[in-house]
Amino acid sequence: MKKSLESAQETIAIQKEIGPLPIPFYNELHVYRLISSMKNNGRLSDFVTDYLEPVIQHDAKKNTQLLHTLKVFLKWSGAKRETAKELYISRQTLYHRLKQLAGLLGDDFMSPPKRLALELAVYAYEFLGGTTEKTIQPAPRDG
Repeated sequence: MKKSLESAQETIAIQKEIGPLPIPFYNELHVYRLISSMKNNGRLSDFVTDYLEPVIQHDAKKNTQLLHTLKVFLKWSGAKRETAKELYISRQTLYHRLKQLAGLLGDDFMSPPKRLALELAVYAYEFLGGTTEKTIQPAPRDG
């Protein structure tokens, strides 16, 4: 009973952060369970900073959309055609952005362990109130 109550409370707390879920059940929180735990331990902002800071700073300084490009590229598991289509850009433009991302994140940014960490960091960044689209802003800090 206690675990059920805690799960329900965590589900409600996470939905307050990310908005209502289509299926509001604890077992549908997926990555947000880990993100919530990291936030509660005070480690979430540092994690986001460790993985995304170069991209966030570049976007802010140069008014680019590399973080959004990264998010979409990860969403499509590195599929360039689908990424370019969703971003409404040519594949050549995408290749240029990917080269910039590799320069900021390292050439290995699509290696499985690093890719997973980057994808988690993107979700965490948005969980903390950051946006990957249009308006560029620095990563929020968790309290």
